[in-house]
Amino acid sequence: PENRPLLAAFEAAAPQVLLADSRVKDLGHSGYVQQAVIEARTWPDLNEFEEFNKVRIYLAGGD
Repeated sequence: PENRPLLAAFEAAAPQVLLADSRVKDLGHSGYVQQAVIEARTWPDLNEFEEFNKVRIYLAGGD
């Protein structure tokens, strides 16, 4: 949540922003459109919760 103000700053700084996140299920920012959900794991396996194995890919400014 503390990083969310950066989403608008990234959009202002670049014509396109590609963002990957495994922790937040709903980004809550209308400028970012979810493109894909990818199943991934760390190596070595750090025994993270299974819910964090789903990485959501978002794109902003991809008109």
